[in-house]
Amino acid sequence: MRGLVISWFFPPETSAEGLVTYKLLKYSRYEYDVYASNKAIWGYSAKSDCYHKNINSYLFKTSTFDVWKAMCYGLYKLKNDNYDFIMSRSMPPESHEIALKIKEDRPDLPWIASFGDPIAYNPYEITNVVHARKFIPNAMKRYMLNNPRTWINKLSYLGLKNNVLSRMVELEKKVFERADLLIFPNIQQCIYSLDVDYERYKPKCLIIPHSYDNDMIENINTNDKVEDDKFHFLYIGYLDNYRNPESIILAYDLLKKNNPSIAKKIVIDFVGAMPSKYKNMITLMDLYKNIILHPAVDYQTSLQLMLKADCMLHIDAKFSYKYNTNIFFASKLSDYMGCQKPILGITAKDSPAYDILTQSNNLVHEKEDIIGIADSMCKYVNHKVDINCDYYKKYDAKLISACFDDIVNRQFF
Repeated sequence: MRGLVISWFFPPETSAEGLVTYKLLKYSRYEYDVYASNKAIWGYSAKSDCYHKNINSYLFKTSTFDVWKAMCYGLYKLKNDNYDFIMSRSMPPESHEIALKIKEDRPDLPWIASFGDPIAYNPYEITNVVHARKFIPNAMKRYMLNNPRTWINKLSYLGLKNNVLSRMVELEKKVFERADLLIFPNIQQCIYSLDVDYERYKPKCLIIPHSYDNDMIENINTNDKVEDDKFHFLYIGYLDNYRNPESIILAYDLLKKNNPSIAKKIVIDFVGAMPSKYKNMITLMDLYKNIILHPAVDYQTSLQLMLKADCMLHIDAKFSYKYNTNIFFASKLSDYMGCQKPILGITAKDSPAYDILTQSNNLVHEKEDIIGIADSMCKYVNHKVDINCDYYKKYDAKLISACFDDIVNRQFF
């Protein structure tokens, strides 16, 4: 069988979305054409060398979504008889718009809509939009952040149909209705996204978690590891004002004051973008000798750095919204597990990361628990955390892809 996958992000561009898709397809028994872009936009400037014999990539040279959509649809029209099913991957949501148009042409063609993040009621988008409105009183902002479904739906009735939030609600509703299978990376995001329609769409929902590529990890060269007497904590990836390193910075500063003998053994490496606010914080607190910042790297280099580190850092964003936990599953967490590393987690209770880390015997804290984070850093340095690496094995890409193949086969063929 041959599937068409529509995903703006795909290797060699280095992005979480593209790498998640690549690992799922690589070990599938089906063949795929992937319509993607050669522009990273939200990704990193580094290129990642990821190719496989069952994947044929078409990387369109455009940075404009409308042009990309037209190019994808045009190529599909030339090749449409070749596909047994289609899968659209977001973010960005434009991939689903292409799939909707194809579904109109071929109602009989099975369509899988796969969501890396919510395209409607996304806490990141809502928070950015609300905070950007300087004229709105703080009390009203708090209400809007906690109750997005009470006001975003009304924007279209107020003549604001071009508002990005209301457009995403309308698009997501169409995708939920018309797609034959809905894929989410975790149950929390599935329930949050479907909301009152959860029971209605539950029969066509599938949870496919992010995975790690064990074969690729085993082939990473770590012979040039520099031995020192430091214990290295490592965070890899993008940081912003919501997913930020403040808790780790404050915890290390506390450790430096209360337990300097442990603090001087520690090096904390951050690889990737970090807002200037936190860079300045590290400098002004005189922590720059032990908290070290590095530029973004390609995927293979990131795996190499993980294998060399002593303990990984997982940091989730925290939002002020009326939901009982964080809904996001950062794909880097699967790679951390694939490298068989201890992981110190900063996340909300009952989030996807919280479930994974507690069940694998790692230590997890809410971001406000600075004392607890500092204490856990000591425990990792002193090798007092006995993690369960066997738990990590359930996120192996070969197992995840086999599950995906089985569901697709039983659902459609």
